[in-house]
Amino acid sequence: MRITQEEIAEIAEVSRGTVDRVLHNRPGVNKDVRLRVNNIIKALDYTPNVAGQALVCRKRNLFFGVMISPNIQTSIEEVRREVFIQVEELRAWGIELNIEVTTASNASEQLKQLDCLLKQGIDGIAIAQVFEKSVAEKLNELMANGIPVITFYQDLDNIRRICHVGQDDSKAGEISSGLFDLILPRNSKVAIISDFSEFICQKYREEGFFRRLRSSGSSITVVESAENLGQDLLSFKLVSEICKKYPDLKGIYITGTGAEGLGKALKSSEMHSQVQVISHELSPSVIKLMEEGIVKFSICHNPLRQGSMAIQLLFKFVFRKIKPVNEKYYVEPDIITYECL
Repeated sequence: MRITQEEIAEIAEVSRGTVDRVLHNRPGVNKDVRLRVNNIIKALDYTPNVAGQALVCRKRNLFFGVMISPNIQTSIEEVRREVFIQVEELRAWGIELNIEVTTASNASEQLKQLDCLLKQGIDGIAIAQVFEKSVAEKLNELMANGIPVITFYQDLDNIRRICHVGQDDSKAGEISSGLFDLILPRNSKVAIISDFSEFICQKYREEGFFRRLRSSGSSITVVESAENLGQDLLSFKLVSEICKKYPDLKGIYITGTGAEGLGKALKSSEMHSQVQVISHELSPSVIKLMEEGIVKFSICHNPLRQGSMAIQLLFKFVFRKIKPVNEKYYVEPDIITYECL
């Protein structure tokens, strides 16, 4: 439990004002008393609650908005829980931080929720998965009006924000390429399935995949690159067609959602035992396909950690005026296999 100045004063048998004068090295304290108080402070390893003291000067508590997309491939409740863990940690320092966590699946919803948060008087916002230009423009407007913005999980080019917390998607693509070289025979044929080409995270994953193939002299050939528009039904159709066209297919790299449809297509085509699949994150459908032996690896970037770090950086910027050192903070990827579940 955190020791207080009142408790130090009680132990030293002096007033709280005397303890305060000793802490700030101000005059008016007897030499012996000063020594006794300093010894107690040292013995108890006391550090002043600077944040709590500064909070007294504020007219109201801090209020952050956290916007999460349901498309994040993890439990929204897990992300929400991680965010509120940060709130409780800050409260332990005497800081009252109010956070409203909202979810939005498209640009119009995100814009409405941003307007709602603005009316409530937010001090800053952390937002995951910025897809549309209209949302980026709104965030730029917030920054221009002095409301700091931190993006996490997915970013957009040319967006104004304090910083971004996320995954190095290009590195993730390179990792996936390297894993295929380890588990597939030479001259193997591989297909890539993405959601939308405009999703920056998936664009960078695919670019990293191809870059590593070229630089490593890999014998793998990418025979198809298709978009499933985030739909399992379309994913099923695309993968079924690819399996029919390339009966000697050895691998599929799925950079986004649609894993359930992919798995059904492989089983329907009776190619689930010959095609090795690498995916991203741990959605329920990916976990199921891992249990069935269809997905061999999933590259995970811990959305929970991303949300937690975004809150910490936003708090430091707003409350302590500490600007993030980096423009982008990357969470190291985890390579997950069935045995890790």
